[in-house]
Amino acid sequence: MMVTMAGRKWALVLCCTLAFIGTSCATSANRVVDARNYSTWMLDSIIANGNGIGSSGAATSQIELGVFQDALNQAINDAATTNAQQAQEWSSYLQRSIASSGPAGFVNVIADVAKPLDRLSIGRSLITEQLQSPNASTLAEIKALEQSVVHQPRNANGGLWYYDNVNNLTAYSNLSYLDGMFSHAPFTMLLPSVLPNLTADVAFDEAHLQLDLLYHRCFQNETGLLVHGYDAIRSHPWANPVNGASPIVWSRSLGWYTVGLVDLLEIAMRSYSQEQNQDGSSLYLLRQRFNELAKAQIAAVTASANTTGRAALWQVVTQPSAQGNFVESSGSALIAYALAKGVRTGLLDNAVKESAALVATKMVEDLVENFVIENENGTLSFNGTSSVASLSGNKIDFEYYVTRPITLNSLIGTSAFVLAALNVGELQA
Repeated sequence: MMVTMAGRKWALVLCCTLAFIGTSCATSANRVVDARNYSTWMLDSIIANGNGIGSSGAATSQIELGVFQDALNQAINDAATTNAQQAQEWSSYLQRSIASSGPAGFVNVIADVAKPLDRLSIGRSLITEQLQSPNASTLAEIKALEQSVVHQPRNANGGLWYYDNVNNLTAYSNLSYLDGMFSHAPFTMLLPSVLPNLTADVAFDEAHLQLDLLYHRCFQNETGLLVHGYDAIRSHPWANPVNGASPIVWSRSLGWYTVGLVDLLEIAMRSYSQEQNQDGSSLYLLRQRFNELAKAQIAAVTASANTTGRAALWQVVTQPSAQGNFVESSGSALIAYALAKGVRTGLLDNAVKESAALVATKMVEDLVENFVIENENGTLSFNGTSSVASLSGNKIDFEYYVTRPITLNSLIGTSAFVLAALNVGELQA
């Protein structure tokens, strides 16, 4: 009966999704957005502004560089441009960005541990660089980052702390965030490609464990979505007294987790045989989890479209029409990217593919319509990105999230848009 009811619920969501696609979420000019063009245009605008080189000084500076490098690397590998000179400029800029990620690199394990898990998003870039151009210095940084995870503090259940902030352990100890999975899961799965002593099975099991722990602690029964994180010892006032979960589904943390999951699955599918992806295998079960999470996200976007006319995710995802809430552009872009990539790579089942492709496309159209700004100098700007949200405080509620500052041209927002538009563009091709 439970399966039947779940199937009926998804059928209703799918029906509503297909209904809104051509009506409530049309752009004002009813035009078709050339997503691929916007992806390269935004990428060139980031480069023209000199963004993605060195630290911004913000608390999110490392994940800013990591997501930008991922977007630039994907654009290069997916041949997003047929212009040889432009492709060379992108490759050169990527090398500059990676080199600028830290003045002393990541060779000091103890220093690495003191940074958020976001550091591993740059580690992913280092692995890609090492595979293309083997270098002893790059390999030393990768090994140090790998060891830093070994030494990262963990909760009693084995879950990694997001940030071992030695200057404020009372606020940050025992906190696990969804955010960390964007960096940790793909980095861990890529490690065997440059560290022969580490097997794909061991890497997958570690990434799977971290994803599992967060999923089970942060799962919201009524929506199928995930809240921002959890306090394993329930010392913060906001922590659920049973499992320590935080109370709010924040769009960007949901996006970070989902992208980390889909990127891990893409890497793992290349590492395992067809037999290892059969029903009941760990890889199969994780793929099914992505499908269920995608359904819940499609339902959330559909609910937003039905109540507000926006094919988007709001800062507080579950309350799209609440006073003070707003559409958060980076979270919407990350989810659009994950859905489009799930369709493009075959990670989403046939029952989900059509609605996922339609929703991802409409989300990119909404982003172009409402957040992309065409500047007089020919570049693009991108608005509507929340600066940062943390679980370290004592008052983590609706008001906290909807009063986070909005930034223009946040590298997180612009890069997430590039990833979303690039992958939706692949669906349009």
